[in-house]
Amino acid sequence: MLIEDREVLEFLGQKGKSPDEISERFPGFDLLRLVRAGLVEEQRFELAETQAHGRMSPAFIRHYMLTERGARAVGIDPLRLGLA
Repeated sequence: MLIEDREVLEFLGQKGKSPDEISERFPGFDLLRLVRAGLVEEQRFELAETQAHGRMSPAFIRHYMLTERGARAVGIDPLRLGLA
């Protein structure tokens, strides 16, 4: 694991972060690499349905959270995150 990977995982911490928060702190960082490695997962929270292009579509926010594996990688007990 690269030093910057670890810094990003520690930044996500127990509550996770939005893509904007992550890109502001780590510009240009490839977060999808951590998703593919199983260290981080994207969660979507539906806010409401909106009308777009003549059909209803859900509006949502994205949030990136540590997986059990990601938590262990930075020394966070997965039980504290409700992952194990």
